[in-house]
Amino acid sequence: MASDLPRVTSAGIAAGLRAAIQRGDYDEDSRLPTANALAEAHGVDVTTAARALRALVAEGRAVGRRGSGTYAVPRLPEVTEPPLRT
Repeated sequence: MASDLPRVTSAGIAAGLRAAIQRGDYDEDSRLPTANALAEAHGVDVTTAARALRALVAEGRAVGRRGSGTYAVPRLPEVTEPPLRT
């Protein structure tokens, strides 16, 4: 029997964490949920959850510390286009 619920992806998990970091839900240097905790919370396998954490590290929104976990970095400023010179 197929579920009518949308499929949770690593991109979706990463988007949720990214938004939470940007809102300030995680203070600078706060530990993010583990891959195991994310997997359980979202009903996905640990590999999918770990992929989401790696995506945040790759884009600079989190830093991984071997044996310790993944931590939020300071909120990044909103990117704005420089004014055009005329």
